[in-house]
Amino acid sequence: MTGMRLSALSRYRDKALALWGVATLSFMAAMSITSPLFALCCLCVPKKDRKSLFRSPDRLFTWASWAYFLIAVVSIVQAHLWPPLGLAPDVGVSGLKKFLYFALPFLTASTLLDTSAKKRFERHILWRWLYWTAVFVSLVGIVQFWGSYLFPESWLEDRFFRVVATNFRPSVYHAQGLMYFHLSFASALGFVCSYAWARVLWPLSDDTGKERLAWLFLTLVSSLALFFAYSRIGWLALILIPILLGFLRWPRWGWAITAVFVLAGLGIWSSSSNMRERWNAGLIPIREREEVWAGALAMVRDRPLLGVGFGGTGRYSGPYEEKVLGRKPLFSSHAHNNVLDVLASTGILGLLAFLAWWIALARQAWLAYRASPQKERWLPAACLAALVAFQVNGLTQVNFADAKSQHSLMLWAGVVLALGLRRQQRK
Repeated sequence: MTGMRLSALSRYRDKALALWGVATLSFMAAMSITSPLFALCCLCVPKKDRKSLFRSPDRLFTWASWAYFLIAVVSIVQAHLWPPLGLAPDVGVSGLKKFLYFALPFLTASTLLDTSAKKRFERHILWRWLYWTAVFVSLVGIVQFWGSYLFPESWLEDRFFRVVATNFRPSVYHAQGLMYFHLSFASALGFVCSYAWARVLWPLSDDTGKERLAWLFLTLVSSLALFFAYSRIGWLALILIPILLGFLRWPRWGWAITAVFVLAGLGIWSSSSNMRERWNAGLIPIREREEVWAGALAMVRDRPLLGVGFGGTGRYSGPYEEKVLGRKPLFSSHAHNNVLDVLASTGILGLLAFLAWWIALARQAWLAYRASPQKERWLPAACLAALVAFQVNGLTQVNFADAKSQHSLMLWAGVVLALGLRRQQRK
């Protein structure tokens, strides 16, 4: 009976996937609960179907996932046997639990294929659930931004509100949704903006007028929420998403959207003192990041092959910065750049696996876009724009290792794999 009850869970794979998708836009506790629940529903399928759970259209992606995991293990072992600068690492083998996330793209892909009618997962339940969640968290973020005009001052002391750093009296607050951190929220919203813009530019043939208006509404509120996150690098990602999608749709659209953003940007810059102050207030953090980057580069010179150990850049940032600068650093942290953090923590070998993982994803998204009929192109186009936005956000933060951002990434990596598998099956 126990086995029968467990196998019955597999019937809820589509809903478990949608539930986890909702959680990727909410808070860490929800992500930590729903992702293993989704995995459990997948693993409870009959034995004969379990091999298909880990299908991939790209061997490079599969090998890169395994290679990065093994290199991370070896890097941690090396750090314990030969501690960098003689300092014991603070990350053990238990720190590898994040690699459970790397199974989620495979499970997502198989679930989309197995639970969509005629493999048309553009109409999967996931999108409806994601739509309403994205609308909700975007509106929450917009309300947070204008919090000082809407709520008593005592409310604004809660961590639900995070003031924007400017030289003015606190007047606006970062949009951060339910994540309590605006940079994680900006990374997650990059995926939302990408698929919202894509559905506007590539509406489905059977979309009703109300559905088209609904997607236009999500495009507006998610773009505003991403702008109100007041992440400087997030602003660049927000600009690149519709421009890239415009060029994919039709080159003239790309140039037109570029012109609109240039004119809008000039208008906002000239009229918004808060925005100018926010940009100028970034000079000090940039100097701090330069010191962090100098420390990370010192780690690479010291441990070029395997780095200082997976997840260890934050532990060694201060000592390496002090060694390079000859003084106490202004700030120490992880490398604040995806590529540099991977290189410093897992060395050249880890960076090669990391790059292979991303190249395989981008390649599959591009191939799916090229092979898809016009009515299906919105989804691979959205994936391409979202992957670019994620990497742009990773130029000045380590969103690849940030758990809140990583859940969104792994969900969309699964969408890319599903697109690739469908493309292969149609050949």
